[in-house]
Amino acid sequence: MNELSPGRRVTTRARTLQRWHRRLGLVAALFLFTLAGSGLLLVFSDALHLPNTQVQQSWLMNWYGIHAPPSPRGFQRGPHWVTQFGARLYLDTNEISQVAGVLLGVFDVAGETADEWLAMTDAELLVINGAGTVLEHLGRESGMPVGVTSVGRDAHGHIVLASSTGRYQYNPDSGEFAPQSHIENIEWSAATTPPTAIADVLLKAYRGEGLSLERVLLDLHSGRLFGRWGSAVVTGASLALIFLAASGVYVTLRRARGRRG
Repeated sequence: MNELSPGRRVTTRARTLQRWHRRLGLVAALFLFTLAGSGLLLVFSDALHLPNTQVQQSWLMNWYGIHAPPSPRGFQRGPHWVTQFGARLYLDTNEISQVAGVLLGVFDVAGETADEWLAMTDAELLVINGAGTVLEHLGRESGMPVGVTSVGRDAHGHIVLASSTGRYQYNPDSGEFAPQSHIENIEWSAATTPPTAIADVLLKAYRGEGLSLERVLLDLHSGRLFGRWGSAVVTGASLALIFLAASGVYVTLRRARGRRG
């Protein structure tokens, strides 16, 4: 029966420890580089303007749950733009209301109430004054037709709606939707993309304050970037560093005693 001598058992343990030291060292190196690099950048955060630098990468925004809205639907009203972003309605760059459905058209109201205008979706009609304040929401309960697909004006300037149940003429004075079987020369409204200057502001407003580079680095440095697994990753890496430090000291002391012997 072959048994290792005490000296050989110690040597074998030392070699095994060295192998694990090297393996964990390679794994921990990536963590150390990340920790040191992100920490160094955070030290000079203000000088590098990290709090004001917004991250725009879509995959990273989605990782944080900051999703981009659908493409904007804009309608120009004189010098102004009325734009739908997701479920929000904006006058130029100011949010004025939440809306149901898809924005199909925007119309001025002729007559004595010329400072009012109408925004029509496939589910409701909003009466809005010139300052961008919503005065009324009119939906199905107010007689709005079901399944509206298009809105526009006829040759006489009347507001017309096309729906799954036929065509209707809307009277702003009475608030009624009257069925009309013979309506000709209709100019249907068509959504367009608002100017880039407006669209960029609305996108940032829709996503809130956005995502700063400083926040990403802080989350990377602390491990929160990895969600619920972040603390486990940081804990594991910390334990690996402790092992590396302890095993390095042990191996160094072993070699020193060996040289003295």
